[in-house]
Amino acid sequence: IDTPTYLLHLTPITNYHNGITSKVDHVLSMSTITHTFYLYFAVPIFRRKEHQFISTLQRATIELRPAV
Repeated sequence: IDTPTYLLHLTPITNYHNGITSKVDHVLSMSTITHTFYLYFAVPIFRRKEHQFISTLQRATIELRPAV
């Protein structure tokens, strides 16, 4: 059986909190659910009052396209 090769196309996630824009920090884990791939990110958010970073979970779907 021929196994097709796929290219991963991931759209960047931007998180908004109190007017502050945070980019995706790093990948936590990857799992497959009903042939849909999910990436879980830890997004650092700066809290003005506490002056510390907290992590929130963001989910992004990965689009699978056949490699040319």
